[in-house]
Amino acid sequence: MQAERLDGFPVLLRPRTEKEGTLFYGTKNGLLFALDAKTGTTKWEHKIGVGIINTVVPIGSDQVLAADFDGKVTLVGAEH
Repeated sequence: MQAERLDGFPVLLRPRTEKEGTLFYGTKNGLLFALDAKTGTTKWEHKIGVGIINTVVPIGSDQVLAADFDGKVTLVGAEH
C-alpha cells in the first residue's frame, strides 16, 4: 500500500474526509489528525494505535469515528 507524506507523517492514499470546515485524515502509524480545511492548521491530533487507520467517519467538526485494520473502532474528539 502506497503512502504520501503530509505534515511529515506518512498518510494512506485514501480520500481525506471533510466535515463542517475540518479535514480529517489518518496515518499508517495510527495517528488521527483534524485540520482547519481552509488554512491547513492542525486543530488536534490523537494516537489511536500503532497500525493503519483504515476508515475515518466524521460526526461533526470536533468528533470522528476511526477504524483500524484490526477492526477496532474509536470515537475521538477535540477534547481528547
